[in-house]
Amino acid sequence: MTAEVTRHLSLVRPRPPEPPPPVAEHEGRKVTWDEWETALPVTHITHECERCGFTGQPLTATGTVHPLPGETATVVEVKHLGGCGREVTRPAVPVRRLFAYRCPRCRADAVYDWGADGQAWVTVFDPSGQAALF
Repeated sequence: MTAEVTRHLSLVRPRPPEPPPPVAEHEGRKVTWDEWETALPVTHITHECERCGFTGQPLTATGTVHPLPGETATVVEVKHLGGCGREVTRPAVPVRRLFAYRCPRCRADAVYDWGADGQAWVTVFDPSGQAALF
């Protein structure tokens, strides 16, 4: 007689990490954050933690900056390829422009802002996790 053993795997969900550092508002605008993920190994951000020296892959999350009520944006509207564009004013939309990195060892955070037009790369929260640089 053979006894069958049924194995059950119990998955324990880890406590989700707290959101990125204190950037709940950016320039008076609400910020919402995506979930933390392991950063890709190829980025232009140094992967060595300035606080503890960890050289592995950091965690990363992106933040969306929401417009203020009634805020507008001027965009160039082109009707067809090769046609001339005209500037129109439309309600502003949320823009994914903040990038947070967290050291998985010591939990030091850094937040960078890509800018509303995607042309800037500014430190919003310093990599040592000590102070906001507003």
